[in-house]
Amino acid sequence: TTLFRSNALAFDADFDENLSVEELAKFELSGAQIMLVLKNTALKVAAREEAIFKFDDFYSEIIRELNSEFDNDGKKVGLI
Repeated sequence: TTLFRSNALAFDADFDENLSVEELAKFELSGAQIMLVLKNTALKVAAREEAIFKFDDFYSEIIRELNSEFDNDGKKVGLI
């Protein structure tokens, strides 16, 4: 879980022993998407009484991020 140590997560964060970095790495995400997933997951975990990061925490945020991509369904961002 040292791969998760970054500015987005506290250095002393607790991770579930069954958390699989290899499984999470199978998703194709940009660097910005990874940072959003890390930050959103950290907020979710911080709000719980038991602040342990679990696979499902990351997975749900990854799916949420992938479903919100602007490339899906021809969504575009711009002034026109």
